[in-house]
Amino acid sequence: MNTTGLLHQYTELRDLGQGAQGRVVLARHTGSSELVAIKLLSPDLLHDEHLVSGFRREAELLSQVRNPHVAQVREYLQSGEQVAIVMEAVNGVSLHKVLEAHRKLTAEAALLVLKGSLLGLDAAHQRGIVHRDYKPANVMVQEDGQSKLIDFGVATLAGERSMSGTPAYMAPEQWRREEASPATDVYAATCVFYECVAGHRPFRAETRAEMAVQHLHSPVPLTDFPEELRGIVTAGMAKDPADRPIQASAFVRWLEEVAADTYGQDWEIRGISALAAGAALLAVSLPLATLTFNPGITHTSTNLANTTLPRGAGNSGLQAKVGSGKITVFGAGALAVGIACWMMFSGPDIGGTSTASYEQWFDNSALLTGNESIPQGSKAGPGVRYRLSMSPARAEPGTRITLSSNVEARATWGLEYLSENNYRCHEPESKKTNPFRQSYSFGISYLFEGEESRQGTRAVWLYPEGNTVGLPKGTTKIKIPARYSTIEKPSYYRSSECAWSFLIEETYTFTLSLGIKPGAYLISAYSPPGLIDSAARGSTSIPLESVGLRTEGRLPKIIISD
Repeated sequence: MNTTGLLHQYTELRDLGQGAQGRVVLARHTGSSELVAIKLLSPDLLHDEHLVSGFRREAELLSQVRNPHVAQVREYLQSGEQVAIVMEAVNGVSLHKVLEAHRKLTAEAALLVLKGSLLGLDAAHQRGIVHRDYKPANVMVQEDGQSKLIDFGVATLAGERSMSGTPAYMAPEQWRREEASPATDVYAATCVFYECVAGHRPFRAETRAEMAVQHLHSPVPLTDFPEELRGIVTAGMAKDPADRPIQASAFVRWLEEVAADTYGQDWEIRGISALAAGAALLAVSLPLATLTFNPGITHTSTNLANTTLPRGAGNSGLQAKVGSGKITVFGAGALAVGIACWMMFSGPDIGGTSTASYEQWFDNSALLTGNESIPQGSKAGPGVRYRLSMSPARAEPGTRITLSSNVEARATWGLEYLSENNYRCHEPESKKTNPFRQSYSFGISYLFEGEESRQGTRAVWLYPEGNTVGLPKGTTKIKIPARYSTIEKPSYYRSSECAWSFLIEETYTFTLSLGIKPGAYLISAYSPPGLIDSAARGSTSIPLESVGLRTEGRLPKIIISD
């Protein structure tokens, strides 16, 4: 980690929160334009070596965990006047706020939160890290309905003893000051699951002593809890940690079986929609709500700090060209799993926002990249992710619509795969060939015709299969002309994924044609929605079937009325 210099390459955009130990701000890296959250320790506390050491420990522990359900640490920075942790910016609201607004969740949404949290915790457990303070305030519900863990401020290595934590969610062994283990986090996650379903915490008490007695000795009250979910709570909140699921990942597999048997195979889709809808009602508090698709906003720079993120596409083997109708990515990153959903406010009127995302990756990245360390089926190899936002999501013929698309192509370069979400980077700036850095490329075609590009016009496509799970595969579609603008961002190397990242922001503005039949439609800026159309090792073309091109996610949905 870089621990020298001031963060002059970050521009502060907004305060995200403030507490006894400091504040958190939203900022933008001036070179890559990446949005980040920076946790700043209060200057008044810099003399406290214990606090500074704990702050550094949080960054060191969290930087080892790479998982889509855990907020990623970018840098830890320390100087004589400032200590900061630079993290990815999570566009969401805390589960605490969601519960505060709605009191409880649907069973499917609660199961989805528990599953995502267990997957994130399992990634930490595999690195020997126990969170110890899992609670609704430390779970962010994103605009696409997925959840992500934040704040490992009291995290510790498994086996250490402490009574740190939040009383309402502390496991019996924490109250007894016994060794922390993955089972400690499983207990807390199950407590939160109970709260999401029941609308209140499993144990409620006036004093800390009374709370301790209940967690240590009282059975979990299940009288009013859904019978089909009681087994999950009983196992996850067992008094003896040896009686709880040994691994969070094993708990996930059991949870999935219970959910599918009880609520059907599509339970996750309904859970995602419910969570996204809950976050949508709190959209004004999303930290990136006014920033994600508005790169034209300017802000006054503040003297946050100074660090150097790896740059220099010329040395990385990553190249891109726009204007001939194709982007070609040479060299190539790992994509977080993107399951998209649509968010709409109730009511028949024009309005609402619909968001979605999907991604493409290669099931056999080793064949494409020549990097034999990447196993079959892993998403650690190259790919592309598309984040889409459309407004309004309810409309009628003649309504003007804006569709924003954020495209991120990532190219692994120098990645040595050690285990899932655990990589070692090998000299990203080097031009020398080695087993982890070999020449490869994949092409992304934008389907537009000749003069359309120079005139700033393109098209969007409506697919009348509004209920389709995943991307539409049929040929039935409606083409609508659209005004088009794009911003190409500088490429940069992201060391947490051993990958070069190439970003493009696009905006499409169009008017719904008269005569379109009422109903639900999926909308895409491209036809077909998936755009990777070629792959090559050096100058040798490779059939996409051979490298196993995969596409996962959904498109935004629009409801058209009479």
